[in-house]
Amino acid sequence: MNKLLLALSLLLLSAVATAQSCPTKNIGGINYYVYTVEAGEGLFAVGRKFGVSQAQLHESNPHLREGLKVGQTLLIPVAVTSVTALQPDITSANYTEHTVVAQQTLYAISKIYGVSVEAIIAFNALSSEKIQVGQLLKIPVANPKQVTPQTTAKKKTVTHEVRARETLYSISKKYHISINELVEANPNVANGVNKGDVLHIPVAGEEPAPAVAPSGKSVTGQPNETGVNQSGIRHVVKQGETLYGISRRYELDVATLTEANPQSAKGIKTGDILVIPAQSVSPPEPQSGIPFQTTVHIVSDHETLYSISKMYGLSISELLSINKEIKETIKAGDILQVPLRLTSTTNAAVYDNFVTPLANKPHLKVAVLMAFMSDIANLDGSGDRFIEFYKGVLIALERIKKNGVSIELHVYDVGRSTTALDTLLKKPEMLVDLIIGPVFPEQVSLVSDFARQNGIYTVTPFTSHIEKRDKHHHLFQFNPSFEELFTTIAEQLTRLYAKHTFVIARFNGAADSKGNLFANALRQTLNSNRMAVHDIFITPDNADTLKTLIGNKKTVLILASNEQADVQPVIPRIKDLALNACTVWGFEEWRDLLTVFSDACYYSLFYSGETEAYSQTYHRWFGRRLRTGKPLYDLIGYDITYYFCSGIYKADNSVTLRLQPNIPMLQSRFNFVQESATGLYVNRSYCLIRWNGQSFEQPVFYE
Repeated sequence: MNKLLLALSLLLLSAVATAQSCPTKNIGGINYYVYTVEAGEGLFAVGRKFGVSQAQLHESNPHLREGLKVGQTLLIPVAVTSVTALQPDITSANYTEHTVVAQQTLYAISKIYGVSVEAIIAFNALSSEKIQVGQLLKIPVANPKQVTPQTTAKKKTVTHEVRARETLYSISKKYHISINELVEANPNVANGVNKGDVLHIPVAGEEPAPAVAPSGKSVTGQPNETGVNQSGIRHVVKQGETLYGISRRYELDVATLTEANPQSAKGIKTGDILVIPAQSVSPPEPQSGIPFQTTVHIVSDHETLYSISKMYGLSISELLSINKEIKETIKAGDILQVPLRLTSTTNAAVYDNFVTPLANKPHLKVAVLMAFMSDIANLDGSGDRFIEFYKGVLIALERIKKNGVSIELHVYDVGRSTTALDTLLKKPEMLVDLIIGPVFPEQVSLVSDFARQNGIYTVTPFTSHIEKRDKHHHLFQFNPSFEELFTTIAEQLTRLYAKHTFVIARFNGAADSKGNLFANALRQTLNSNRMAVHDIFITPDNADTLKTLIGNKKTVLILASNEQADVQPVIPRIKDLALNACTVWGFEEWRDLLTVFSDACYYSLFYSGETEAYSQTYHRWFGRRLRTGKPLYDLIGYDITYYFCSGIYKADNSVTLRLQPNIPMLQSRFNFVQESATGLYVNRSYCLIRWNGQSFEQPVFYE
C-alpha cells in the first residue's frame, strides 16, 4: 500500500472510530453525529476527525459565528464521512503540480482539480490547511497527462458587503445558495467572514449588459444613442470625484449609489464606471402651479448646488431650470437666481422667515434646529433623514396656515456643533414660542437650559435619553428610552395575556441589545405579577425543547432579538413543532418572518397612515423622496409640527400649550405622560400589530 493510501486509510479509520463513539440525531430528515468539542480543538481538528470540511461544519452549525468553545455541541452530517468521500482512485505516482497564488485556500484548489482537501493534505504531508503564496503542491490525480483544472461556466455575480453579525450561513440563505458555492466563489473566506468583507455571490441569469459611458458609446464600443439602459446611465469617475459628490450630482443618496455599485463600498478611483440608477437619470422638473418669487444668491466658498438647493428647499433641477448658464459646477462669486418658497438670509446655515401672515390671527414663532450635514460628506445618510424631516415640517405649516394660524419659521443647520449652537442661542431671534430639536444628545443640555430660562416649549424629536438635570416641564421627549417603553409594553402584555405562560427565548447577543433589554423588562414585570415564565437560550439545535416547555399550553413565545440573522435559522425549526396554542412575539426589524406562524405580533411606534392628499402635496413640492428607510422622516416632521403648533395659544404675551387628544396624525400617535419627579413629558404611545395567519391587522394603539 503506497503512502497516500496508507495516510487516507488512517484518516478514514480515525474518522470512523470517532463517529462510532458519538450519538446520532435526525434533524429534518438528515442524520448527524452529535459531537462535544474537546480542549485544544479547532475547526480543522474536528473536521479531520470526521473527514469533513470547515465549510460543511459552518453549514451544519450556524452558531459557529461566535467561535468554537470547549464543551460546545456540534452536528456532523453522517453522509459526508463515507469511504468514497475520502479515498480517490489514484497511486502515489499520479499527481500534477500546482503553485499557490494569492488568496487561494486548499478548499479552492481542491475544487479546481476535483479532489478532496484531505487527499491534498495527506499527499503533501501537511500539518494543517495553512498554505503560502508560491508554495508548490502535488495534487493527486488519476492521469496527470490529461489533467485540465476544472472550471465552471462563467456565472453572473453580484457583490455583497458583509455586515455586523452576518455569517457564511446567513449570507448563503439570503441568496439561496449553499455555503460550498459561496466559498467556491470566495476561497479567501473558507474559514469565516468579517464585517466589511466584499463577497462575490453567484446568481442565476445572463451576463450583465455592457457598461455605457456618458458619451453614448458602450465600453465595448457598441453605439448607444441615449447612454441609458435598463440599469440607468454610466458615470466615469473623474480625478478628485468622491461618492458623495457624484451622488449629489445625480440627486440621490450615497446608500442608493453604493447599492447599485457594491464594488464602490471600499472607495472609487479615476476611471471607474458607476451605474446611476434609472430613477435618478431624469430628476423631476419644477412643478407648475406653485407660485414663487425669486431672489439672488451669491455663491460663497465651499458651497455646492446641492447645499444651496437644500438651503432653499428646492431640487437641483429647479435651480438649473432658471440658471441655464450653470452646467455642473459653481464657484465662489457666481450669482444665482433662486425661486423662493421661503426667504433666506445670507448665512448659509440659517433658513429664515417662512411667514404665512394672516390679519388678526394667532402669530407663532417656531425654531427648528436640524443637522443637514451640508458642510461634510453625508456618508451615513443622516443628513438626508433630517432634510426629509424638514420637508414634513413645511407641509404641516401649510396646513396650519389653512387653520387660521400664521407661522414665522426659523430653521438652523446646527450640525453636531455645541459651540455654534451656544452662539445661536444668544441671538434675540431665538426667543420663539416653540423649538423643535436639536438632533443630537450632546446638544440637548444647551437647548434645555435655554428653554427653561425663557419658558419656551421644546420638543426633542430623536433623542431617547435625556439627563435628569436637563428635564423640566417645558420639555417634551418624542422618542422614549427603551427602558421606559419596554416597561410600559411589558405591563400591557401581562394584562393581555394574563392566563398565558411566557417563554423568553434569548440569543447570544450583547447584554444591552434591544432584544435583551426587552426580555429583561418583561421578566421583571412577570416576576412582580407572579406569572409563569421560562427563560432559555435558543439555537437551531435545541429549538425542539420548546415542544416540551410549551406543549398545548397557552403560551407567549418571545424571540428576544431584533436581529434577523439571529432568528432566521431557528424559525423553521419552531414552525415544524406546530405549537398551535402559542403566540409568537417578534420585532419590527424582521416582521416578515412572522408570517410563517398562525398567530404572531410585534410592537411599533409608527404605523402606515399617510393620506393621498399628503402624498400628492409632497410629490408636487419636492418630487420623489430621498431613501431613508422606515419610518418616513418627513412624516415624523409633519406629525410633530402639526400636533404642537395646533396646541399653542397666545394671548397678549402669554403662551400656553394645550395638548389635545384625537388630533389626526399620519404616522404616529402621541400620549405625553409627565414625570412627577422632573416635570418632563415623555411620549408613551405605541401600537401592537398582529399577524392572524393571513394578514397583518390594523394596529391597536395603547396610550
